[in-house]
Amino acid sequence: MSDLENYINDYKHYLLSKGLSKATYDAYISDLDRFMQYCTSVGVKNPNQIDLTGFNNYINQLKIKNLSNSSINRNISSAKSFSRFLFKEGIIKTDVLSEYKPIFQNSELPQILDRNEVVKLLDAPKGNSVKSKRDKVLLELLYATGMKVSELIELTTGDINLRFNIVKINSEKHERTVPIYPEAARHLSEYIKIYRPAISANNTELLFTNLNGNRLSRQGVWKIIKQYAGKIGIEKTITPHTLRHSFAVHLLENGADINDIKEMMGHLDISSTMFYSNLLKNKFSRGYAIYHPLAKK
Repeated sequence: MSDLENYINDYKHYLLSKGLSKATYDAYISDLDRFMQYCTSVGVKNPNQIDLTGFNNYINQLKIKNLSNSSINRNISSAKSFSRFLFKEGIIKTDVLSEYKPIFQNSELPQILDRNEVVKLLDAPKGNSVKSKRDKVLLELLYATGMKVSELIELTTGDINLRFNIVKINSEKHERTVPIYPEAARHLSEYIKIYRPAISANNTELLFTNLNGNRLSRQGVWKIIKQYAGKIGIEKTITPHTLRHSFAVHLLENGADINDIKEMMGHLDISSTMFYSNLLKNKFSRGYAIYHPLAKK
C-alpha cells in the first residue's frame, strides 16, 4: 500500500469522527476513491507528488467522462478538503489545491437581495394585527435559518427552542438544527405567546397557518413575500427561495465556513453549497469590471 493510500485511509477515519451524515460521508469516500484510482494510474504514490498540473489532468478526465459540473465541483471540493487535511497534519508543506477554483455553472443565476433590501423586507409588515405579526416572523425565520418554504410550512411549535434560540428543521433527507439571531427569537416568542393562539385551529401544532387556522401553502408564503416586496419597491424577481439564497450569500460574504453553511441549509452534497461561492465570486468580478477605472480599457 502506498503512502497516499495510507493517508487517504487516515482521512476516511477523520471524516468518520466528524459526525457527517451517511450520504455526505459516502460522497466523500466515492470522490476520494476516484481520485486515488487516478493517482495510481499516473504513478503518484506520495501526497507531495500531487501538483496543479496533475490535478488539472484529473479534472479534465472527469469532464471527458461527461460528469456534470456539480459532480465535478464536488470532486474538486473533496480533493481540496483532503489536501487541507494533509497540510494541517504537516504531511505536505504546501496546500497546492487551496486556490483551485470550482467550475462555474452557467445556469440562470438567482436574484439575491442585498442587506438593505432584506432589512426593508423584514420591516415591511407593520402594526399589531395577527397577520402582520405572523408575516414578520415568517419572513424573519426564512432569512434567519435559510430554510426552504416547504420546510417552513411544516414547522411545529415543538421544533422551536427559545431557551437556546434554535430551530429544528425536518426535511425529507434528514433533520438539522439551526440557530436564530436574538431579534428573530424575540419576535418569534411574541408571536407564539400572543398572536398565534388567535388563528391556530383544532389544537394544531403547526407554527404557521392561514388566517382561517388551516395549513399554510407554499403558494400562500410566496404571495406573502411578493406582497411585501412590492410594497417596499423591490423590483428584482422574487421567488420562494430568494431569502434562502440571500441567507447563504450573506453568510459567505461575512466569512462563514462553507461546510457550516452546507449543514445549515441541509445540503447533502457540498457542490450544492459551492454554487453560492461561485455566485459571490462572479458578483465581485462583475463589480470589478464595472467600477475599476483600468478594467474598462
